[in-house]
Amino acid sequence: MTAQHPASARTRRFRQATAVALGVPLMLAASSLVPGAYAAPGADDGASTFQQATDFDGGSYIVMLKDQPLAAYDGETAGYPATQPAKGEKLDVDSKAAQDYEAYLEGKQQEVAAAEGIDPDASFTTAINAFTADLSADQAAELAKNPAIYALAPNEQFSPDYSSTEFLGLPGEDGVWATQLGGAANAGKG
Repeated sequence: MTAQHPASARTRRFRQATAVALGVPLMLAASSLVPGAYAAPGADDGASTFQQATDFDGGSYIVMLKDQPLAAYDGETAGYPATQPAKGEKLDVDSKAAQDYEAYLEGKQQEVAAAEGIDPDASFTTAINAFTADLSADQAAELAKNPAIYALAPNEQFSPDYSSTEFLGLPGEDGVWATQLGGAANAGKG
């Protein structure tokens, strides 16, 4: 059995938290992402690497920073105790440690935003360390180069389309309503 380096365990946990926090929204937005809008973590040094970092449009963006959010923070920053809850426990956002670390994250977000003359619209620190802001194409491109940034993606809201049941395979000759329920007229009957 080999020992795992603490940094690689932190990186794995951070990526898991990131996947949960961004997974669904990013899957929904995948077809509309700006080419090169992602900052991908470097192989070993934790630095960001970019592809086509100048291919940004102006608009609203989600700017995700590398520091761990409250729910995943394991205490790696000097002077700030861990806030990540133990397995089976809930995050105590009212604890002194959580309040102090949240202030630290908000300060870092403000620092990054101020460096580009950005006024953030919203700040997130619990499940994701990010802020949203309206950015020019130049601001987005400059933020993408910032080593404190983990990811940069257009901020778009998607809503489910409840106007159709075709994607579920319910209507039609071969649909569930016809094959299992005797037609649409019987659908929904107890």
